[in-house]
Amino acid sequence: MDDAGQLIYRRRTERGVWLIFVFVLIGVMLGASKDRSPDWEAVIVSVVVATPLCFAIVWIAIARSGRTRLAEVCLRDGILTVRRGHMLDRGRVLRIPLSETGNWRKLVEHYGRGRRDLDLVKFDHGGTTFVLEITGAQHADMKVLNAWVGAAAPVG
Repeated sequence: MDDAGQLIYRRRTERGVWLIFVFVLIGVMLGASKDRSPDWEAVIVSVVVATPLCFAIVWIAIARSGRTRLAEVCLRDGILTVRRGHMLDRGRVLRIPLSETGNWRKLVEHYGRGRRDLDLVKFDHGGTTFVLEITGAQHADMKVLNAWVGAAAPVG
């Protein structure tokens, strides 16, 4: 999305997602090796089966949430250029006229027993509610987002 206009929001997929594979493979190898005398065939077969399975599960989970969670939003000439979330930061790019968006709102989602709050900005377009996850974003133009949400519900 080079030269797409004013960057409003960016939150790319965190690289920590790749650590899932490391932990799964270590767990599979430990599980396959029994009593300090591992059957190396079992270890190799387990790793070969677990790797694509783990990759597929993570890919599907991120792709499913990426249909509504956005990775990047830019504004140029009244058009929002948005990139959907994707595991490899290559999500589908949509062009949405700002005038066709509505119901901009700020929400705080609570995870656990008050241990983690997640600030979100949501907006609707064409029957879909898109989500901007402000917490952990690499860039969020709070002035613009606050203007869109409205002065009654400031973000951040």
